[in-house]
Amino acid sequence: MPHYRAAFQNPSPMNWRHLLCLTVLLAAPLTGCATYSRVKEKKQVAAPVATTPRGELLTRGSAESARRPEQAMGKFLAAASLASERLRSSPKDAEALRDYNLAVNLLFTTIRSAKLNPWDGPLSVPGPDGDYILTHRADPKHPERSPLLYDYIPAANLEIDGTYLKDRTVKPGIGAALVAVRREARADARERFAVPRAYYGVTAVARFTGRRCEVAFEDPLAYEDVNVAGRTFPLGADFSAPFALMLDDMRPRKLEILNLLRPGEAAESAHIVRLQPFDPNKTTVLVVHGLIDSPATWVPMLNALRGDPAIRKNYQFWFYGYPSGYPYPYSAAVLRSELDAALKVFPQQKPMIFIGHSMGGLISRLMVTDSGDKIWRKFFPKPPDQMRLPPESKKLVTESFIFDSRKEAGRVIFIASPHRGSNLAAGWLGRMGAKLIHSPQTLLKASLDAVEFVISDAGARAAMKVPTSVDTLSPQNPFVKTINEIPIKPGVPYHSIIGDRGKGDTPKSSDGFVPYWSSHLEGATTEKIVPSNHSAHQNKEAIAEVLRILKSGKR
Repeated sequence: MPHYRAAFQNPSPMNWRHLLCLTVLLAAPLTGCATYSRVKEKKQVAAPVATTPRGELLTRGSAESARRPEQAMGKFLAAASLASERLRSSPKDAEALRDYNLAVNLLFTTIRSAKLNPWDGPLSVPGPDGDYILTHRADPKHPERSPLLYDYIPAANLEIDGTYLKDRTVKPGIGAALVAVRREARADARERFAVPRAYYGVTAVARFTGRRCEVAFEDPLAYEDVNVAGRTFPLGADFSAPFALMLDDMRPRKLEILNLLRPGEAAESAHIVRLQPFDPNKTTVLVVHGLIDSPATWVPMLNALRGDPAIRKNYQFWFYGYPSGYPYPYSAAVLRSELDAALKVFPQQKPMIFIGHSMGGLISRLMVTDSGDKIWRKFFPKPPDQMRLPPESKKLVTESFIFDSRKEAGRVIFIASPHRGSNLAAGWLGRMGAKLIHSPQTLLKASLDAVEFVISDAGARAAMKVPTSVDTLSPQNPFVKTINEIPIKPGVPYHSIIGDRGKGDTPKSSDGFVPYWSSHLEGATTEKIVPSNHSAHQNKEAIAEVLRILKSGKR
């Protein structure tokens, strides 16, 4: 009998968090299992002791910001102007830099707390010695960056913790780090592969010409330095605050579980999303998550990587998110379609890098593999052109089993990836998980159409099970066995990062769910064993290894 059913059968590995989530899920379907991020916003920031004219202005403004916000803003602008003049003559004056940054931060704190909107035109602000004109530097080439579309939250006012943000990544420098939160969802987000409601880190810099203050919202992922008062300074930044607010507001854990159990209802989530404005001069790194996860799982790594100036200069990051209840060959087919669409809008000048964790590594592996018809012939007796199937079903099945490597792929990093499956596939947890997943109708129809073509017995057809993600990764699975007989495309370097739980027992090691014999790949450019469980992509040594690979491979 053809092995169509077996091609998508048996469970994929899970870490302890996944096991706990699945157990909790049985009792309370919408209960989360971890707090990825907690954010508390302070409404007021303490001013320095008033021992200088700048300090006195900051202290007086802070005292009246709640009752007389516009007058307070005038004092903050006056303090920023005095600090700016001091920096012009003494750019290494640390106290002047501190007062300048605090003044700009207090300005935005007051704007936010008083619910003011000074960006729809020049605003006259009463100052201690006359009015200031507050305005902003417009960017006519990028109307989507208009400050009218965003709320600006000072990052210094945010207290952050959570399992995904244990370390705060900041860059000292000039300006007030802000999180720009888009007020309404972007209508063209999907076509532009953008986050619908952006949480983006910018840094506000105030430049003075007499009593005119022009605020610029600088991008610390695009610029390392800025000019203020005729001097060049490092641009300050907080790279953690945008991630923290996004995770705290969106609460992705519930969606991760639902995307596993009811993937058909989450089909729209199968999408590539950019994390920053596209720069053709930077190498694109596409990260792909694993089972019962979402793009949120990459926050610890990206939070750390963005702290390195070489990464900011040379790389930009994209997510591929998808319902993890899909069988991974189908998720790979969707990714190929997404890449085709994304590269029409954002053509790559440099080869892309794929980083995949767990099942995401298997999806990434299919991006650098030319299958020919070798996999197809394991399951079907005739070539695709001889299969009498409805066009939609035929397309889906064909694209899942016959595919070419991606021309844009220049490097792959596999992290805790079960290339040869896992013996846990036969366990009770996997069987229970597979039963909980409701396969989408599109896959249901394609599966039944294909089964009807190769199986004539009606009773056997009725007994067939529609594939899910936890039906794919048995070591005996024909798809898994066959894909490991096909080499990765020559000329594409690949790297393996593998956890051993700190036991140091490789090659007999395991990350607790994926054994070394499954993660190890012959021919890897490098292989790094880290003391981690299955969540190796969040391990500090693994992140340091990704940093090393990216820095050594930058073009």
